[in-house]
Amino acid sequence: MSGMKGICPKCGTIYAGWALNNPKEQICGHCGSGLEIFRDGLSIGISYSPFTAAKYEINTNKTKEGKTINS
Repeated sequence: MSGMKGICPKCGTIYAGWALNNPKEQICGHCGSGLEIFRDGLSIGISYSPFTAAKYEINTNKTKEGKTINS
């Protein structure tokens, strides 16, 4: 059994150990990206990082019957 391994897809830093079971340990300490996590040599996915999350916008102007209403 080879245990847990994490590789940063952005900068290539390698992490190892059972602490990678904890989500807060699945973020690269160098660049902030989510790590690709491997368990016993098999990839189990790329972890989430709030530092590299997709950006989105919300339109706060509401319309009613073609008129713009500012909230």
